[in-house]
Amino acid sequence: MTAAEVEHMVAIADVQGRDGPQVLGPSLARHDEGDQRVCRPPSTSRVRIETAKCMLEAGNQSLEQIAISVGFSESQAFQRAFRIIAGCTLGAYRSRFGVGAAQRFA
Repeated sequence: MTAAEVEHMVAIADVQGRDGPQVLGPSLARHDEGDQRVCRPPSTSRVRIETAKCMLEAGNQSLEQIAISVGFSESQAFQRAFRIIAGCTLGAYRSRFGVGAAQRFA
């Protein structure tokens, strides 16, 4: 299974409102038989949070704009998912990795 096929399946799972591994599991299992090197793609929520991290690092959008851009309809749900997956708050992440952070820690 190519990366493009996995991305396509994750996009389909996102439209259906499900996380990728639950939808992709049986399909990937067929490709995984006898090959232990194949790994499962990240869940849709993890992909959204990784995208949000990039946007936070760029520092040119509000948290509300980022939440909507990555597919969360409520900023509170976005904040909660970010804290669970990233292990820190949005503000802490932005202050540590956002624009200007390198100068503060240099």
